[in-house]
Amino acid sequence: FPNQGGFPNQGGFPNQGGFPNQGGFPNQGGFPNQGGFPNQGGNNANLVGSSGVCGVRRNFGVGRAITPTADFAEYPWMAVILGRGDAYVSGGVLVADGWVLTAPHKLKEHSGLRVRLGDYDVGSATDLPHFPHFEVSVSRVIIHPQFNSQTLANDVALLRLAEPVNRQRYPHITPACLPAQGQKFEGQRCYISGWGKDAFGPGFYQRLLQEVDVPVIDSFKCEQQLQRTRLGPSFKLDRRSFMCAGGEKDKDSCEGDGGSPLVCPNGPNSWTVAGLVAWGVGCAEENVPAAYVNVANYANFIRQHVH
Repeated sequence: FPNQGGFPNQGGFPNQGGFPNQGGFPNQGGFPNQGGFPNQGGNNANLVGSSGVCGVRRNFGVGRAITPTADFAEYPWMAVILGRGDAYVSGGVLVADGWVLTAPHKLKEHSGLRVRLGDYDVGSATDLPHFPHFEVSVSRVIIHPQFNSQTLANDVALLRLAEPVNRQRYPHITPACLPAQGQKFEGQRCYISGWGKDAFGPGFYQRLLQEVDVPVIDSFKCEQQLQRTRLGPSFKLDRRSFMCAGGEKDKDSCEGDGGSPLVCPNGPNSWTVAGLVAWGVGCAEENVPAAYVNVANYANFIRQHVH
């Protein structure tokens, strides 16, 4: 992503000097050189949430020109997870009016969490006066019982919101659709969104929500490509836990994007959350794909709790 001012050494939202140091495993984040979504609209048969609609994107956002940066409300399911003192914790994705899906490796503490939805410019208290963001505390954290903080296997967490999204008051906030259990996305071009760094290491966190399109690649090919990195020839990809996407120069997630969604088109008018940013080797290097939580392998687990 082009540098937007970023947030070095930061405290929180909305009056921030930048995002806090996030760590990551080994890396997640920013998106150089991107395009945008094809024109979308309409409803989706995969119904989620009290209003019965999911996966609907606003055509090029609300009230903004088409630019390489995501537009306001272009990703209406995008969530910001905040900790104590408004510290940025991670990204997430709204999957029902009262539930956000994220990656638990980013959750160092489970108390004092809040979720912000409908945000775009994290340096501004209000993006558009008639479309305020919705900030709510987290009443419950459900982590997959087999989550492994060392290997990041089963890196899935659900955050229950203390108050569900009121779609009439916040029409610019809608959930992404959940995939079918075991659904495959190989060969599709999908999109990541987030406020992560624009480069590995000394890069800057982004003030405006960023987007990038990446190809979902075959797990065997991904494993082979990652074996050529510092992970070495003995590396084995956990194919239940992870899927792979990317491997194109200057197009990737990076540090700070952990937990943010990878969404794929599911028909002409809807979008499904296929992955969550998990880890990578560097950022945006050619033939080095990143690993994403394979959400489709946890769809039944998610649906058991989301209601």
